[in-house]
Amino acid sequence: MQAYAKAAAKALGQLERDCRFNLAVNKASVRPGKVYDQATKFLLKDGVTEPGGVFCDQATCVSSIAKKKNSYADLRIKSTKLYRSTALKLYQSEQCSGTSYRAACKTLAAVYDAETKAQLRGYEYVRGTRSALNNDKISKMLGQAAKVSREVRPRLRKAVLALDPSFKADKTIAKYPGWTDNFFPTAGKLVLDKLDDERAAIEKL
Repeated sequence: MQAYAKAAAKALGQLERDCRFNLAVNKASVRPGKVYDQATKFLLKDGVTEPGGVFCDQATCVSSIAKKKNSYADLRIKSTKLYRSTALKLYQSEQCSGTSYRAACKTLAAVYDAETKAQLRGYEYVRGTRSALNNDKISKMLGQAAKVSREVRPRLRKAVLALDPSFKADKTIAKYPGWTDNFFPTAGKLVLDKLDDERAAIEKL
């Protein structure tokens, strides 16, 4: 019984660390997310024509009106910097390495760091350019973030799935390995299943 009590305490500690970290990530992501969404109102939507005949033929376009362009860029820059100073730092902390993400934290932090740096470069270009009118480089600069994501996301997936074979069987984790709201409940079930196995082994003694 002493061995099981020790194993149970260890499992409970793991569940608590996972839960606390997940809550911290969600809390830290709220403000950056709100600021990010605020910027959307300054974008042109598909099919909209601005004064002067500027027509948007994509899902969204950066406005050719300087004030709207700059407001969009300022808010996206603010959102990205907020994320880097809050949520990203959690993945870089010892708190993360104590969760079920364990060794994958280093990769998670490196991937999110690379993605947000690319996002910042794009938004800062938009803010610094004199005009969005006939400026093809805006799409190229903003598209760099998506390109970086395609390059680094496989590393994140590989690191998370390597933590335990059961994660490979979970289609949602395999597709969204960094989605904490899905990862930690699955990891928690794994912790409890291992505890049940240990109890069963002790009962056979």
